[in-house]
Amino acid sequence: MQDINKIMIIGRLTREPESKNVNGTMAVRLGIACNDDYSKDGQQVKQVDFFDVQVWGKQAENCVKYLHKGSQIAVEGKLKQNRWTDQQGQNHSRIEIKANSVQFLGQPQQGNNNYQQPGNYQQPANNQNNGYNPATDPWADQQGNNYQQPNDPYNDKNIPF
Repeated sequence: MQDINKIMIIGRLTREPESKNVNGTMAVRLGIACNDDYSKDGQQVKQVDFFDVQVWGKQAENCVKYLHKGSQIAVEGKLKQNRWTDQQGQNHSRIEIKANSVQFLGQPQQGNNNYQQPGNYQQPANNQNNGYNPATDPWADQQGNNYQQPNDPYNDKNIPF
């Protein structure tokens, strides 16, 4: 049986799209929040999961042009794990979604660009979730930008984040 790596999520942007030009190709990173409501012991519980998404090419150009913080989108793609060892020899890992397609589903909530977190949940500090620290990432530049995945069989060796 063949291995399968496929994901589909629907959520809202947590920030404005971040774009860069990589060797003449537009690359965009999106932050998406997916809300999940469920009951536990008779109480309604709200949970939010946060994901980073990479979008490339013409789709990336359209994301920058039409999407804003709070916009609802559907993303179909695959999970991509980036691994590295910091200068202290500790291993790190970060999972992102590499988008194959992005569908624009709606405008920002309540007609503005202010994404509201449900309940009292606080989003982790930018790039600090799951132990990721761009300052210790050996494939990032000195400011923690231009993340690059080595030995990528899909020719994505210049991931811009």
